[in-house]
Amino acid sequence: QLQKALNKGKSRPGYVDEFEVEDVKFGPNPPLLKSARWIPSSAMSEADLEHDIGVDAKLLFQGGLSFAVTTKLWLNWPRDRYAFLPVRVEIRLTELAGAVR
Repeated sequence: QLQKALNKGKSRPGYVDEFEVEDVKFGPNPPLLKSARWIPSSAMSEADLEHDIGVDAKLLFQGGLSFAVTTKLWLNWPRDRYAFLPVRVEIRLTELAGAVR
């Protein structure tokens, strides 16, 4: 899904190749939901009324999610796609905390 989102549309410059997502690791710990409380449909806004009931909770994830994004930067001189520079960016999420509904 992430790879599809990164490659969606034609907003990339012509010298940037498609993105590839590699080495996805979720780490050893699952996300935790704390302070969960039920919300009746009468207390929800119209945008939230897709379901009959909702939940407010605090999310805490300290699992160590990591992934890498790779692509190629093309040299378009003296002709298109003459040579490329491989690029790899590794992203690691050590902690994520916030409210979810």
